[in-house]
Amino acid sequence: MDRGNVFSGGAFRVTLYATAVLVVLCSVIAFVGYRYIQDEQLLQLRTFLSPTAEGLRLEAAENGVDEFIEQGQRLAKAFEQKARLIAVYDSTGRQIVGSPGLVPDFEGWAIRPVAIGDGGEAEDYCMSATDIAGMTVVVGAALVSVHRIENTLIRTLFSITAFLAMIFIALGYGTSRVVQSKLEGIENALERVGDGDRDVRLPVFAANDQIDRVARRMNVHLDTFSGLMFATKSSAATIAHDLKRPLARALLGVDRALAQAGTGADPQAALEDTRHELANLTRIFETILRIARIDAGHGEGLKDTVDLADLARDLGETFQVVAEESGQSLTITAPDGPALVRGDAGMLSQMLVNLLHNCRIPDGSMAVS
Repeated sequence: MDRGNVFSGGAFRVTLYATAVLVVLCSVIAFVGYRYIQDEQLLQLRTFLSPTAEGLRLEAAENGVDEFIEQGQRLAKAFEQKARLIAVYDSTGRQIVGSPGLVPDFEGWAIRPVAIGDGGEAEDYCMSATDIAGMTVVVGAALVSVHRIENTLIRTLFSITAFLAMIFIALGYGTSRVVQSKLEGIENALERVGDGDRDVRLPVFAANDQIDRVARRMNVHLDTFSGLMFATKSSAATIAHDLKRPLARALLGVDRALAQAGTGADPQAALEDTRHELANLTRIFETILRIARIDAGHGEGLKDTVDLADLARDLGETFQVVAEESGQSLTITAPDGPALVRGDAGMLSQMLVNLLHNCRIPDGSMAVS
């Protein structure tokens, strides 16, 4: 099987288009899902961090700045192992509480990379900068868990998309391969028909898809074609048989006339016999041409109305004389009324003549009804 034809098949192309649409849809879903999860996670972090800043604000209002700073230092130590941070800056920007290196260059909420400890790698933190008692308080939480969830989502969607794309492509390839196999079977069968094999038929499978229905319909036409070919061969054999005897007789008549002319005898009788046989050949050829014209015209030549009763009686009167001269008898039985049919009068007449030639009975009588 030609794999190029399989890959270029319509089923495989449709599968590729569907796979492309699937990839686009999954990409859109991944982007929307990523942004949604990111926004939800950030909202949860903000909700989680807001009470810390509000607690420090209450501490400063109730117990003074010193207690507020001490509370900030306690929180800073507690946050060191919890992926959270807190920093306090005075009005001059000097850091009072928290790890050095964090610069509060923003107001409200922001995401900034922060390196915790000496030589530590910078990580993204979601942070809030709040003014409390004339000082800037920064609280934040690492986005490690958020990034982990986002990466897990992206990997999952990518894996699902790749898996579905592989399934789609495999199904498309399999479908295209089945279709290609059916088409190759049809092609091979038609080649055998072209080579003259009248018995071959197109393969039809149990799936009964469009190709199988077309193959079944083509098999009906192949049956008709086979019948026509058989009829043509039979007609050719019949024509050859009908032509053989008058041709042989005509040749014998010519040979006899030549022999008589060579001996000085009168060849008139032999030439008359030859002329009669040639006339029979002419009638046979005219009949063949008439049949061909009728077939070519799809029955247009069969528009004449012929009375078979009158035709039988006329031929009976003619052949009764011939039968009596041969010592035979001929009886024609025809209805009193008309027996009308549509057809070719000449061919019907020739048919009755052939019947009369072939209906001789051993006792010397002929009967046609």
